[in-house]
Amino acid sequence: MDIEKLKTVMQWMAASPLVELELTEGDQHIKLVRAGGTPSRAMPPIRDPGTGSALTTPQPESVSRKFVDAPVFGIVHLSTSASEPAFVGVGRSVKSGDTLCLIEAMKVFTTIEAPCDGVISDILVKAGGEVAMGQPLFLIESEAQ
Repeated sequence: MDIEKLKTVMQWMAASPLVELELTEGDQHIKLVRAGGTPSRAMPPIRDPGTGSALTTPQPESVSRKFVDAPVFGIVHLSTSASEPAFVGVGRSVKSGDTLCLIEAMKVFTTIEAPCDGVISDILVKAGGEVAMGQPLFLIESEAQ
């Protein structure tokens, strides 16, 4: 399974109520577990069948993952204007309350803020794209409490 297909499946799962999902494609088998869900056992890293290198690395137990979901339907703005830099980027540290993006609905802008301190590990939306209420926008990794 290629990385883009895996990312699509992960985004779909994040938007669904599923806690665990197992997929088999040919001789490849993956198991996805929602952040906060309880895995039935430790998942080994997924390996690239061509090179054998790890595509994902198991996270230490001290890392907590938190999805930031859209509270409303609308258009995503990752910066204040096209000429301005994005509020956040992958790998950037954020503090609780930092602005992650804006969602525009009927000319009203809703500010989406970081719910916790951490590092942006994934941005699941594109600037100018439409999002549905409850759709995951960002994934933040932080030290487990």
